[in-house]
Amino acid sequence: AVIMLSRQSGYKVLLEILRKTGRKHGFKVATLQELSDFNDARRNLRGERFRVLVAETSQAGEGIQFKHVRRLHLVEVPARHSDLVQRASRCVRMGGHE
Repeated sequence: AVIMLSRQSGYKVLLEILRKTGRKHGFKVATLQELSDFNDARRNLRGERFRVLVAETSQAGEGIQFKHVRRLHLVEVPARHSDLVQRASRCVRMGGHE
């Protein structure tokens, strides 16, 4: 799963809560710094290494692609439709589920 939210909406707080929850329940949470590991089909196809990636919306701009994602959670809905489409398309690019 990918969760996208802004710093103003509690990015750091949510990241810390999810990491604590993950330690308790046996899953890891990635950030954009671990994007290549999150997208690695050989080691993380079904969330074996990272189950969740939390991305700050201002950092997850053009050129970012999330692979093998089944759920996208947008904490804030963008005001512009084009921004909504762009965020959602980060997970559904051609070949993103191969």
